[in-house]
Amino acid sequence: MANLTLKDILIKSSDFLKNKNIDTPRLDTELIISHFLNINRMDIYLQFERILTQSEQNLIRNAIVERGKRKPLQYIIGIVYFLDSKITVNETVLIPRPETEFMIDYILKNESKPTSVLDLCTGSGVIAISIKKKWNDTEVYASDISIDAINIAKQNAENNDTNISFINSNLFNKINRKYDLIISNPPYISETDYNNLSPELFFEPKSALVADDNGDFFYKQILQNAKKFLNPNGKLYLEIGANQAEMIQQTALNNNYNNIKIIKDLANLNRIAIIK
Repeated sequence: MANLTLKDILIKSSDFLKNKNIDTPRLDTELIISHFLNINRMDIYLQFERILTQSEQNLIRNAIVERGKRKPLQYIIGIVYFLDSKITVNETVLIPRPETEFMIDYILKNESKPTSVLDLCTGSGVIAISIKKKWNDTEVYASDISIDAINIAKQNAENNDTNISFINSNLFNKINRKYDLIISNPPYISETDYNNLSPELFFEPKSALVADDNGDFFYKQILQNAKKFLNPNGKLYLEIGANQAEMIQQTALNNNYNNIKIIKDLANLNRIAIIK
């Protein structure tokens, strides 16, 4: 195979991704190259004439082909940054979203340090890890129905030096204590909306995205049961879809919660429900 320079690989790979209708072909190529060569993105341009070995070419080429199939960059690289944490992800957990960062940032800025927190539907563990990093003395628990997700979350907790108690549970099924805060980003996409998502989303676990009852199932289950697991004056934080605030408010009222607040995100969309 031909001796290819870093410049050759960058140009060929960027063109390939552009032809595959990837939104940011040059950036994605830079990130793949920098990851697999273990160099900074700036170093790509400082090492333009570097001849890549056959194994280096293969690593990058295989990753570029996967990205061309619309596999998310985060799964190809295997990591994502969430607030101040480096998080491992694979196709058994959702890729953490900026909306969840917004919710956690809001909680950390607006809540006094609680004694105990439950992260319900933890996925990769980003919520629990972020809480524990900020409030080291707080007892932090994280649960998920998926044992694969729990294993990834445990790995992330260890990699980020956070001591978190993990529970393999279907919502509150195996929860046996009360908390000052319960935080959840449950599945909330309807089956209809799921079918119209971008191709990248189909690589993520469907069970972590889609909920029955037009996307409302898990919210209704959580609101029906959360009160039994909250301490007096405890709060429930839910990340919600932009069109779900009215349903959340009505369901909360139906379950005798009398303090309900909806917070908009930076795009002015309904994003957080705070329920006491």
